Amino acid sequence: AMITPIFSVTQDNASIIITMRTPYVKADELELDVMGSTFKCHVRPYYLSLTFKQLLQEGGEKAKWDVDRNEMTVEIPKATPGQHFDNLEMLTELLTQPKKSAA
Repeated sequence: AMITPIFSVTQDNASIIITMRTPYVKADELELDVMGSTFKCHVRPYYLSLTFKQLLQEGGEKAKWDVDRNEMTVEIPKATPGQHFDNLEMLTELLTQPKKSAA
């Protein structure tokens, strides 16, 4: 079973910064995936999938690991530097997968 880590999201002019509390993980097991406006992170036993309203830059993500604080920080460039990403404090909304319209 996958666990959603405790996390927070902030931004600066150029990037989205995601900080996750991930104790007891092996940093070399980290898998990151950025596609369009979606970010996915998998490092056993944690899994995080976030969907933003604005686009991310694919392939530029960087992860930093703070062993003392048991935290992993992932920095993802914005597709449009300077663009303001909305609702980053609405963490449950970011976790929500886009709903498929009922057929």
